[in-house]
Amino acid sequence: MKKLCFFSFVLFVAASAGAQSLDDIGKLMEKNKYDAAKVSIEKYIADPKNVASAEAWYYKGRIYNSLSKDSTVAKLDAYNYKQTAFDAFKKNQQLDKLDLRMKSEFFKSYLDLYLGFYDLGAQNFNLKNYPAAYNAFSKSQDMENFILSKNYLYDEIKLNKLDTALVMNIAASALQASDTLNAVINYRRITDAGITGLDYERVYEYLARYYLDKKDNSNAQMILTKAKTAYPTNNFWNALEVEQISKSGDIKALLARYDELYNKDPRNFANSYNYAVEMYNSLWANDNKSPDTTLFLKLTTVLRSAIAVDESMDATMLLNNHLFNVAADYSNKAALIKVTKITKPDELKKKKDLNASSISYMNELIPYGESMIKFLSAKTTLTTKQKINYKQVANYLSDAYRVKGDLKKSAEYDKITDSIKF
Repeated sequence: MKKLCFFSFVLFVAASAGAQSLDDIGKLMEKNKYDAAKVSIEKYIADPKNVASAEAWYYKGRIYNSLSKDSTVAKLDAYNYKQTAFDAFKKNQQLDKLDLRMKSEFFKSYLDLYLGFYDLGAQNFNLKNYPAAYNAFSKSQDMENFILSKNYLYDEIKLNKLDTALVMNIAASALQASDTLNAVINYRRITDAGITGLDYERVYEYLARYYLDKKDNSNAQMILTKAKTAYPTNNFWNALEVEQISKSGDIKALLARYDELYNKDPRNFANSYNYAVEMYNSLWANDNKSPDTTLFLKLTTVLRSAIAVDESMDATMLLNNHLFNVAADYSNKAALIKVTKITKPDELKKKKDLNASSISYMNELIPYGESMIKFLSAKTTLTTKQKINYKQVANYLSDAYRVKGDLKKSAEYDKITDSIKF
């Protein structure tokens, strides 16, 4: 944030009519009696004989700008004083064809107002008066544009047509004031200029979501194209796209997009895990349908990739649920084949193969289940969700070892199940 700079300008006595009155006003200013000077300058300018005095308008600008810097002045009054000062300085230049006053101070009164509005915006923002902050920052932008339009140059600071820090402050104030339209307008100034870098990543995120939510696909894709180029490792863009597909309800399109992302970067945990969750729900949300074998094999593969980079054990738990469901599915299908004297050999073989597949998946579950038990048993306290998972995995392992014929091991996990209290 730029600090407010206070410039010290030398006053000289006007030689025009009424100079004594202006001289008196100047003395009040030298003594910092700006309230009295304000009353005097208003009376002076109210006189029709003095209304065209360029010197008087310059004094008015100086007085009002000085009043705006008084810490005891209300923020709204400070804003209005600065605006009055700006208008007075412009009036001075309009009347003074030689522009003597402003040239003598190198036009620094305008720079002082630019920085003053900027500082006022920061003060209002810190006070959480966001509409006032937006107005002050915006007026600082107006001052900067005015200065640039006049080609005024300063040794103290170089002003730019696109003051990114100021634009970001204007947008942030608009957002906090729930003024979405002006936030978008100012953020677009950043993206349209192709400004990138760590400080501006959230700008692209905000605009991408904004346009997608508005179903403005043209602007959304334009922002996303720029964003992916500037911030290729940010997973937000992919998450945003799949979120929009998910909202459409097209599960096939959603899985296809996740598959593209997975094949591109199988070690991206967020993509892999979310892909797995969608496949899991697609497979097991409806108990009445027979799961797609290809899909549950794919799910197993994707979850293994997620587990390799998972620190939360969420992927491990999901794989335990999945493997148990697959094993149960095969077991249920085998149970439907009743063995009687007239059961055909091919049906007997099918039942045997289904049971073998069920046992195979139970065996595959065991190391993942025991990994989960080890992780949860090491914790001194458990959340309700963790207790549910703990009990669930212990049940899985009890069934798995029972199927293997290891009743002792099965009983150990039954004890763990019974020990978990809610």
